Amino acid sequence: MSTGSIGHPALRLAVSPFATLLHRLMGRERTVPRMRVLVPVFVAVLCLAPSASAEPEAAKALGEKLADDDLDVAYEASKELLALGSEAKPALEHLVAALDRTLPDGIRRLHWHPWQGIMPDFHRNLVRVLGAIGPPAAAAVPKLTAELSAGSRHELKGLVAAVLAIAPDDPAVFDALCGVISRGHGLEDPAIWAPLHPW
Repeated sequence: MSTGSIGHPALRLAVSPFATLLHRLMGRERTVPRMRVLVPVFVAVLCLAPSASAEPEAAKALGEKLADDDLDVAYEASKELLALGSEAKPALEHLVAALDRTLPDGIRRLHWHPWQGIMPDFHRNLVRVLGAIGPPAAAAVPKLTAELSAGSRHELKGLVAAVLAIAPDDPAVFDALCGVISRGHGLEDPAIWAPLHPW
């Protein structure tokens, strides 16, 4: 029995004892009728287990949904990517592009629309996912620092945490953070600056 296609880490650890057990069961199949049922069950469990090799494609597919015309669909995708954390890296290109997403003019001019409440959370999720990805998300730094430099208070804590997780030694990040401090933004909340503490 080949184990080359087994991608799940837990399964890789169990392959050797499982193979031994399966070999013994198959050897007893002719003498113990019940084994004729149990052996296929064991094989099915092994073959149907999820493979880690499918995860990058799944993350990329979620990333593509971030540009969906229906913001509800895009928002749900952002939540699923947030749950993936650093494993959302295959969706990086789409995450960076989605930072520029805004509400359509027609909806923005309305007195109220559900998407007006969703958009801030959508953006917040993007920032948090990028921070979770860390240094590989360096392409997002110019956009994130621009938001900090523009004086936006939108999810200040998340922006600070993200840029520090992605590029703590980047001069642009240092300048943006100095600008935030000089404007007095977030000084009332020490938790925002917790990532700066070396302890």
